[in-house]
Amino acid sequence: MYAAAQDIDDWQEAVHSLPIVRLLSDSTLSCFTAASFNHLWTPGDAFRVCFKTSEAALDLTYREADIGLAAERPETGNLAARRSVRIAYAPYCAQGFDERRHNNWVSLGTDVANQPWKRWAFEQPGKFITNWVNAPRTMFDLVKAGAGIGVLPCFIGDRDPGFLRVGQVIDELSHHLWIVLHDDERDRESVRIVADRLAALLAANAPLFCGSAGRDPL
Repeated sequence: MYAAAQDIDDWQEAVHSLPIVRLLSDSTLSCFTAASFNHLWTPGDAFRVCFKTSEAALDLTYREADIGLAAERPETGNLAARRSVRIAYAPYCAQGFDERRHNNWVSLGTDVANQPWKRWAFEQPGKFITNWVNAPRTMFDLVKAGAGIGVLPCFIGDRDPGFLRVGQVIDELSHHLWIVLHDDERDRESVRIVADRLAALLAANAPLFCGSAGRDPL
């Protein structure tokens, strides 16, 4: 019994001593990285990964993360940035939602719409917005439940058969994604490994992110 307990203690000590790589992204990208975590970390890796989520603009000044995903290239700070895939957005509704009869929309509220795609519906004259929310994931759930049409990232809408694309990619909303590292951490082996894996994962899914892998709208 003592030997078994000692083995457990030794294992816990070994695990807790492993370095941590903190990956920060917004909730939409966190859905993707969490679902693809096996491409970013394996049980044989000599490090752990902490997946962090924030809707605020990326700021690594105070080292809240080692790697961040950003919609814009940071202009200040001791940071290194790598341009990644292009993200596209399009209107989606639920399978079975009759967008020809019902033209109501779902949106993020203007008080939390800190990116163009989140406030696009509110900025369009004549859009009948019947429901709005303060979190992207809630909006996805509402659209999928049939509450109305909503603007979604194509890597969310095209990947889930519960959504139906009902319009073309909205070109004005498209932007590149940036992989950002604090310059003091970029040479740390574990950080470099995760950053390289993340870059490869995103590149392999470039058609999904840019909207070219989606189903043609009706």
